[in-house]
Amino acid sequence: MKNIQLWCPDTCGCHIHQVIDDVLPGVVSYATYAEAVGVHAERMISNPAITNPNAQPPSVLSPDHVGLGETQAMYLAVSEENNRKNLAFELAQVVSRLKTEAGFTWSFDSNRVLLVSIIGLTLAERAAIQAACDTRFGPGKVVVR
Repeated sequence: MKNIQLWCPDTCGCHIHQVIDDVLPGVVSYATYAEAVGVHAERMISNPAITNPNAQPPSVLSPDHVGLGETQAMYLAVSEENNRKNLAFELAQVVSRLKTEAGFTWSFDSNRVLLVSIIGLTLAERAAIQAACDTRFGPGKVVVR
């Protein structure tokens, strides 16, 4: 049986439907709003206890991603940005004394380059984190300030 969840990443204002298939544990895939409504309708047929035919809110695309439309390319871009932010934090923890997100701030510039600031780093730690991010994501995808 397929289920729908609404993913609202913290890296942009998108609200994206995802399909989770009970047959394939751990596999999450993108769904358009129309596909999400279809999955919900199938669940209503198989489970009469579901009584709300309009349970799926519409998708929302942030200004950063609206140009990609409600497409797989948009989903991949949002996923990559969210993963890059999360992995940059993990790399910073490995390379420095950073233990929590306190002091770790981030944003994306207009070209979707991740800008990371970490309070209290030495120049050597900052350079090591930048090098780790360049190795992991490629030069120019993350800037450690």
